Amino acid sequence: MSRVEVFQESDGRWRWEYRDEKLGLKSNRTYGDEGAARHAARMAYPAHFREPTSPHASGGFIHKIAAVLGIVITILVWRRRDTS
Repeated sequence: MSRVEVFQESDGRWRWEYRDEKLGLKSNRTYGDEGAARHAARMAYPAHFREPTSPHASGGFIHKIAAVLGIVITILVWRRRDTS
């Protein structure tokens, strides 16, 4: 599977890299901030760009949906009990 990732180099500059099973192509220039590197990556490979996930953020969206569904189900159960 091919993807484009943005990462920070040891000198603090940012770069993007296109990767697939056999190939890794780094951007030919570095960027002063992460936003500029992301913008360049999206322009170069819009169909393959992926936002990086941190261990703390993985599944964040799924957890929010699950929480909302849990609240809705709880409210529906309480309402049903009150009408019985």
